Amino acid sequence: MTTTTNSVLDAMQRELQCSVCMSLMKQPTSISCAHMFCKQCIETKMQQKATCPLCNHLIKQLHPMPNIQIIIDEFIKLKQEYQVDDPFIDPASSSTEEDKTLITSLDIKKAQARAALQAQENSLPVQEKECRILKKGHKPELNIPNMTFVDKMNTEVTHIVLPADKHNIVDRSLTYYLGILYGCFIVNEQWLENCIKRGHIIPESRYEISGDREMGRTGAPEKARKNKEAKKPNLFRGLKVCIIDDDLQRQVEKCILAGGGIVEDSCQDVIVCSDDPESKRQELKDRFTHRTLLLKSWIFDSICNFELLKKDDYCL
Repeated sequence: MTTTTNSVLDAMQRELQCSVCMSLMKQPTSISCAHMFCKQCIETKMQQKATCPLCNHLIKQLHPMPNIQIIIDEFIKLKQEYQVDDPFIDPASSSTEEDKTLITSLDIKKAQARAALQAQENSLPVQEKECRILKKGHKPELNIPNMTFVDKMNTEVTHIVLPADKHNIVDRSLTYYLGILYGCFIVNEQWLENCIKRGHIIPESRYEISGDREMGRTGAPEKARKNKEAKKPNLFRGLKVCIIDDDLQRQVEKCILAGGGIVEDSCQDVIVCSDDPESKRQELKDRFTHRTLLLKSWIFDSICNFELLKKDDYCL
């Protein structure tokens, strides 16, 4: 096996190895910043410090990644097929033909996967549902039945198109928050491009946004959408909130109302305030004794998980 084959396997190994134990990941687990580690490795690290070993981002949740485990299992089979115990060691026997075979087999598998996904989309009946799409910036011309653009976020919006990275992770925005709370499909730009290419609405599942850059992969858009389909109460249903001294008061208010909550001038439940200096926080504590004072990040983080997070972690 030549250096070319070794380089291919080397690159694959680096993508799939845990940066803590430097071995192939076991029970791959993603954290808030989207970095991945072995489940046991990251749990051990969290006992020492609840931050990412690579970027020092605060770890708020762990997310199992079964799809990555499947890829790792296939990679192990590939190493066995080419009789490689360690991709960093170049065996004495080598063959250019083996290199070509390995690279070709990888390309074929990728092409087969892409073809299978496209065939699946093409085999499905054309969806007749109404699509009202919110997209910022340039809007391509649409000649697809039942698909129209809208200019503002409202309860009639069915789809939100956002720019995303290769992991379908997006930046946080009010549009993203409201899209989750309204139970919209939140998809990447490739979905819209492929709809236009094929002339009809295609399934959204492989294009759906999986999380944001602060919390990582949370699956919040899908969880919120399924919650709406099941006609379950929205995230903030019944929650009474008073918003004070907040530079993002209007954003917070929109999110609370969209999630089924109630905004009051004065309430006994929850008071949301901005991330002010410690000196001002003490003033608020003295002013609102025996009340629950929370930072506004509790609202936004709860939306991005589509789960009411522990208030204790956000108390003043």
